[in-house]
Amino acid sequence: MPLPSPKLDDRRFEDLVQQAQVLIKSRSPNWNDFSPSDPGMTLVEVFAFLTDTMLYRLNRLPEKVYVALLNLLGVSQLPPAAARVTLTFTRMGDDIDIAIPAGSRIADASGQVVFATMDDAILKKGMTAVDVTAVHCEQVDAEPVGGGTGGPAQSCKVRRAPILRDLGDIWTVMVGVEAAQSEIAEDSIVRVHEGKAYVVWREVSSFVGLEATDRVYVLDRADGLITFAPARGVGQAGSPTLAAVPPRGREIRVWYRRGGGRQGNVAADSLSVFREPIPGLRVTNRMRASGGEDSESVDQALLRGRDAVRVLSSAVTASDFERLALEGGGIARARAYAQRDVWSFGEPGVVEVRIVPKIDPSTLKDKAVTPEILAAHKTPELVVRVDALLARRRPLGVKTLVDWAGCRPVSIAVRVVASLARQRPQLDQEPDPGGRPRDLYPLP
Repeated sequence: MPLPSPKLDDRRFEDLVQQAQVLIKSRSPNWNDFSPSDPGMTLVEVFAFLTDTMLYRLNRLPEKVYVALLNLLGVSQLPPAAARVTLTFTRMGDDIDIAIPAGSRIADASGQVVFATMDDAILKKGMTAVDVTAVHCEQVDAEPVGGGTGGPAQSCKVRRAPILRDLGDIWTVMVGVEAAQSEIAEDSIVRVHEGKAYVVWREVSSFVGLEATDRVYVLDRADGLITFAPARGVGQAGSPTLAAVPPRGREIRVWYRRGGGRQGNVAADSLSVFREPIPGLRVTNRMRASGGEDSESVDQALLRGRDAVRVLSSAVTASDFERLALEGGGIARARAYAQRDVWSFGEPGVVEVRIVPKIDPSTLKDKAVTPEILAAHKTPELVVRVDALLARRRPLGVKTLVDWAGCRPVSIAVRVVASLARQRPQLDQEPDPGGRPRDLYPLP
């Protein structure tokens, strides 16, 4: 059970009025009318109301301190997660090679939900169809966010936040800093824009344990804030930084993907409209899209904050693996366990993670999850996403296996027995807590 939040002053309006009356009796014995109609009591109640309001704000101070500590730990709201789907492009015209460029946009009939393909594809001669991965997002290319100052703790912000949640095996953000040819290492990722080369820096969760030459940054995806390394010494001018910082005068540009949300979890055969027509092709999604999730609320972020100190750079315990699986989006529950703890033939160092898909209640009929609906939400794209996220945080020598949890249909029958002290007409007239009519479960 979590520790209760202490109240610095637990007096309420009634307590303040009563204390004022006790003080009045001791100092003004002739004041004997304490009814609300007395002008003096009206003033007492006004001041009691104002004091009660001040105490309410005062008692929220521990919550503000809690939020401030979470901000120091780098805990922020999770941004939207994007739904993912496999699109099938089918030939309609001549038997020739047809190119499908990355970024091709496919929408639903309403035009409100738009998916973009992630890779180039070619429907070669002799083939009737080809499958391409697509994500519910909008791509922003080479957005300028400022220039380097050469100083510590520099920050900049994208214009169209939030940035999508990590998709695992598909990039969602690239921060590039302009670099001269002599500054580009062999293993650097480089993007070219308008004839200039930009070295892609690496996103990290904190600046702890880094070398001074590491090109890294910390990113708040919900707010779109990019922060570079601070100085090692506090309040010391000219102190070295914990990692590399953008040199003075160098352009900083960001490639990122935005959008997402649970509206992207469209049903099968919903995506069929080309935003940029490709002659000779038609398109659809044979399976439903999955993994879309709205931004995390402030209350949800506060609840998740208590786990922030438990997972640093690696997942160690079973709850660590479960929490990381839930952060991917589109997952309602996750259960992790070591194979050797469950099976006598389990392989050492293997952690199995069983997941349950998140189902939007608005898509259900009669508020019932049928085996068919559950099966439609168990898409291979979600398994790939969770597995890729866990692969980045698992310790060296540990292998993860991600699969769907087995679910069984459950039927519940309830018999309501009335107390002999209750009369049948009285029970029929009482409102039902669930809002259902009484004749759905008549009493014997």
